[in-house]
Amino acid sequence: MLVLSRRTDETIAIPDLGITIKVIKVKGKTVSIGVEAPDQIQILRGELVESATSFNDSQLIPSTIQYSNSATSASGTTTV
Repeated sequence: MLVLSRRTDETIAIPDLGITIKVIKVKGKTVSIGVEAPDQIQILRGELVESATSFNDSQLIPSTIQYSNSATSASGTTTV
């Protein structure tokens, strides 16, 4: 596992996959991050993947997640 330190507005890029992770804000022990990725790459919170694995039911993981522009904030990030 690669561990990196980032401050607000700093990013981590995975160029081969077209993924950029940006630290949006840090408040106490909570960090808000934004993830930009191609539409064909599925992005899920870890607990969703873990719960599907613990139940051994891949149907719990949605095959596609679509976001409308109405869910996008003024900064261009989508909150999930």
